[in-house]
Amino acid sequence: MDESGLSSSLRFNLQKASPFSFKCQACGACCHNKAIPVSPYEALGLARNLALKTAEFWRSCVEKESPVLRLKPDGSCIFLRPEGCSVYADRPLVCRLFPLGFIADDNGRQRFGVMPLHPDCLGVLGTDGTVRSYLKSQRVRPYFQADKAG
Repeated sequence: MDESGLSSSLRFNLQKASPFSFKCQACGACCHNKAIPVSPYEALGLARNLALKTAEFWRSCVEKESPVLRLKPDGSCIFLRPEGCSVYADRPLVCRLFPLGFIADDNGRQRFGVMPLHPDCLGVLGTDGTVRSYLKSQRVRPYFQADKAG
């Protein structure tokens, strides 16, 4: 770990123009034993998806100690079902970005890094696109905009 608490093996050396692609195979390997943070913007979308009031969403789906999604006893995400993610259309930004990690400096300059994949992950990393095209395909713009507004 470095002074920021990030793994020193994760390098944030990619920019939006950098070659990158990831083809998810919906294997669910990334949906286990992860702390998935939830922002107020994400909570609104997830609550709507689940037909819950926002306060009920926070009570039933988010840990009391910190704003992260609850896990089932087996360590899987509360929204993971045998057929896949039950809230996929409204999944949090962290899930949309996977396997990219993201940081922004004080000037707002964004940098990305590729997270290590779980050994059971069936997803395919490649270079037949760019970080920018991947972000667009994952529809992250409103999530980034909401983060700036907050």
